[in-house]
Amino acid sequence: MITLTFTIFGSIFAKKDLVPLYKNEEWVGFFLYLALLCLGLTIAILSDFKVQIPNPIDPIRKLIEFILGIEE
Repeated sequence: MITLTFTIFGSIFAKKDLVPLYKNEEWVGFFLYLALLCLGLTIAILSDFKVQIPNPIDPIRKLIEFILGIEE
């Protein structure tokens, strides 16, 4: 169900946002938008198949603690 919803809304937003980017040859914005759209669709499909997606908070917290020199 999440995949269907994401596909419908993604198609609407992609048509509205990607076409002008392509016509104006704004390639950085075009490919960034396209990559994020593909990432979101991939996460939606994995979520539908009940694949456990790792939480990104733990690596980010460890990185910040390493940079700031904080120990647990």
